[in-house]
Amino acid sequence: MLTDEEWLWIATDQGLIRLNQHSLDYELFTHTGTSPDVSLVHVYTMVVDDQGRLWAGGRHGLVRYSRAGEWELIYTDKEIYQFGLDTSGNLWYFVYGGRMPSVAFRFQGQEPPANQDWIPEQVPWPRDSLQEKSGWRFLTVYRGDREITDGEDNTWSYTYSDAYSVEEIVIHRNNSVVQRLPLSVGLVNGIVAGNPIGIWLGMKNGLFYSDGERAILYQLTTDQTMVGYALVRSFAFTGDGSSWASTSAGLLHLNEDKSNTWENVTEESQQIPIQKSYLITPDQQNGLWVSGDGYLAHFNGQRWQRRPIPADTLQNSTQLRAIVTFQNALWVIDDKYNLWRFDGEAWAELNISPGISDLVKEGDERLYAIEKRGPILVYDGQAWERLPDCGLCGAYASPHLSAYAVNGIWIVFDSGIWRYSKDAGWCKMVIPPKQYGPIPASDFYPVTAILIDTRGDLWLANDFEEVLHCGHDQKNCELWDFAGDTGLKPVITTIAEDLHGRIWVGGWGLLSVYDPAAKR
Repeated sequence: MLTDEEWLWIATDQGLIRLNQHSLDYELFTHTGTSPDVSLVHVYTMVVDDQGRLWAGGRHGLVRYSRAGEWELIYTDKEIYQFGLDTSGNLWYFVYGGRMPSVAFRFQGQEPPANQDWIPEQVPWPRDSLQEKSGWRFLTVYRGDREITDGEDNTWSYTYSDAYSVEEIVIHRNNSVVQRLPLSVGLVNGIVAGNPIGIWLGMKNGLFYSDGERAILYQLTTDQTMVGYALVRSFAFTGDGSSWASTSAGLLHLNEDKSNTWENVTEESQQIPIQKSYLITPDQQNGLWVSGDGYLAHFNGQRWQRRPIPADTLQNSTQLRAIVTFQNALWVIDDKYNLWRFDGEAWAELNISPGISDLVKEGDERLYAIEKRGPILVYDGQAWERLPDCGLCGAYASPHLSAYAVNGIWIVFDSGIWRYSKDAGWCKMVIPPKQYGPIPASDFYPVTAILIDTRGDLWLANDFEEVLHCGHDQKNCELWDFAGDTGLKPVITTIAEDLHGRIWVGGWGLLSVYDPAAKR
């Protein structure tokens, strides 16, 4: 990407986009319209010179866009990534070979000959001259910048971080975190300063603008759409009927006395960073456990209390991978896949496996511990037992397993969704192929969340922003698409059932509830 006063140039796999940063009007250039006609779908480097002309290098070679609105062919014989114009008016391009020596080519002047092809001259590698910026009117380098400075000398940058197994893009202004974006929108491929002041991030799935206080997604391939976002990480429903949600906007509590509005939870003493919560789970009374960046806290219905974490083990974890209450104890997986048990007074590490990736429970009767690449272990309160292997299941569908336990355990494997019970062993679930929508059953993966509700109905979410609901016999299925109304493709991260039998769905920019009684 490149900014030129009011314009933002964006190189995409559909062509070059020129967007007005103020009106947000844009036009798409797929070809130069010259003779010969050159495609603009593989542009890798761009620069605007001191005459306001855009130079674009890529697989096509090198082309130029004048302020008069016309494309010009500069050089089309070779692909060009790095190029420059020196102070003598000579044009250069450079070839950086991985195992081969780098090569420099110089053109005599910057305008191609009128009657013949332009043949560049290969010259010795100008290593010293490349280091001297005063020798260039402009010089492009094919690289991935992560830091830029705007017109008011604010320094903007971005980093990647991990939040509950879903990576985030963290935006910094003058070394302070001002925004978080979901990595589900795509890796950052371009970064430029905005006008007005802000930052533009070009990603696989769209174009983001942030001024440090709001993040806007622009869908440039369809109608322009502005979408706010937040990540719902997990739900919890306590015995007193309270509903909780851990989100990137903080810990939320559902106030059913105020028109069912979600309200941010704060801890009055400010000694517990509740706003930085990742995983939450109810205890077996009316309380709530919350884990976040290096802390664990408990809410007993009246007040918050920070609970101790073993030094040099859990304390150094930026997050926990799973927390579950089972038989009056808290069970935890740390970021190194170790399993721990906390009885309210003391911690104990359980060396039952070299790596546990997920925990699910079947009521208060059985606790299942799923190994990263191995078997499934079950604990009945007395002893651990290994479940029989599933020879036909294949590998787990993801390192962070989607699983749920009701009358056995449901697991998502590469081959599909399987259920294990003592009575029937391993059984594969078969989704009716044409009953719930246009996507074949085999293409419903990868599954991001799975739930068996108290009625025995099956709920699945996938990376296509869809939720599939099937009756207890896995028939009469219906499919909901959550992408159509928002413009943002909300990767769904969690599904949960509350004490009233309602089904909650959460993800990026998504918090939705289904009421089976009202069928809406």
